[in-house]
Amino acid sequence: MRKVTILMFLFFLTISSMKPTYAYYEKRPEYAVGWLYTPIASGLSVRFPVQPNIYLQPLFSLSFYEGENSNEGNYALGLRGTLGFPNASDLYPYIGAGLGHHRVFHSTESQTITDEERTGYQVFFGFEYRKHIIHPALELGITSIYRSDGSIRVGTSVNFGIYYYF
Repeated sequence: MRKVTILMFLFFLTISSMKPTYAYYEKRPEYAVGWLYTPIASGLSVRFPVQPNIYLQPLFSLSFYEGENSNEGNYALGLRGTLGFPNASDLYPYIGAGLGHHRVFHSTESQTITDEERTGYQVFFGFEYRKHIIHPALELGITSIYRSDGSIRVGTSVNFGIYYYF
């Protein structure tokens, strides 16, 4: 009986030591949180995997200051989608598109004044450096921004972000 117990223990020990090797080859979804700066909308960002290498990325930012006779603040909302390509060494290249809205406001006791409001969209390509725990990203894109004063800005943009995957 003692030999059977020892053999069973060794069998379970062998099987359990093989599991990490098997788990290494499983592709699990990678969720990420981080901060993203774009000319359209900047803020806290969360990456949700939709399929392997396809991410949906909402972003949100809120800032509010309450003074003695006035209040001021801003908020930003955005939604982006990215499609990744195979890693090139420690770089993860991807392309994507996004849209966003940003509003800055100021109010006094009697009225609310919108200082600036802008809505826009962009297409971009970027690289994420995936060597360390924190992954910085740099993107180049074409951006179109519609401002509340009626002006339109179309041009290139440089975006940057920083992510932590779990």
